[in-house]
Amino acid sequence: MQATSKPGGPRALLPSGALRHGLTPDLLEDRTCSEVIDASFVVHEALGSAHDAATYLNALTVELLGRGIAAHRSATFSVLYRGRVVGSFHADLLVDERVLVQVKADAAITSGHRTDTLRGLAAGGVRLGLLMCFGAPELFFARIL
Repeated sequence: MQATSKPGGPRALLPSGALRHGLTPDLLEDRTCSEVIDASFVVHEALGSAHDAATYLNALTVELLGRGIAAHRSATFSVLYRGRVVGSFHADLLVDERVLVQVKADAAITSGHRTDTLRGLAAGGVRLGLLMCFGAPELFFARIL
């Protein structure tokens, strides 16, 4: 999937009629974020901490799709400089076209993981990122703006 920043900002990503029903971009991002975190806890509880990142990514995708949530695996964002593509960023998941999710199987979140997620936000024009770290007995995650 090739994704680029959409003109019109976050409001352009809202479902039709969402504003009439009081669903602001921030509220929708919070709902999506909550669903991803909840789904990640379900996956971590079921699989534990002994698998690789691809396994967790596959399971999280299945869990989100089972909940009726749009989740695009391996979303690719073009990095633009002066209107030209100069690189790309590969996100693990793009959920509801508004939340970038990076999945790690490491025991802890590192500054490198955070930096990588920030790069994805900048490349994709997405405001919210979730970094999910499944490799420890407890699920660790970071919400990155």
